[in-house]
Amino acid sequence: MYKKILLPIDGSEIAKKAAKEALFVADSMGAEIIVMTTVETNPFIEASVGEAISEIEDLMKKEADRIIDEIYAMDTGNVKMTPKIAKGNPAQEILDTSDKGEIDLIVIGSTGKSSFDKLILGSVADNVTTKAKCSVLVVH
Repeated sequence: MYKKILLPIDGSEIAKKAAKEALFVADSMGAEIIVMTTVETNPFIEASVGEAISEIEDLMKKEADRIIDEIYAMDTGNVKMTPKIAKGNPAQEILDTSDKGEIDLIVIGSTGKSSFDKLILGSVADNVTTKAKCSVLVVH
């Protein structure tokens, strides 16, 4: 039923639970997982830090690589996984990737890393569940 699963991750414990679910579904259906993390950008912050933004982006990219490596280490089977690091607004990047990548299922954690996200069902998860054109599995 599912051939391509998008797994947006941010390194949170909820995202790790979502990864376990995605791996289970992918393994049982022979699906591929796109393991995605987004380096969030903010034009106001970029303007205020000026030239230091490239150093900040490099640090964020290294953290994204570390998070993706964690998910790869969780695979005990032969699930095909492809990493994707996006830059921008996380919800919009997830939706764009889903639309362009022939995604059948998005597996996403209910809340992200920040405490603020926890106040609002995880605004990213909420946006994705209401706007995605494919099925979405929200993991609590």
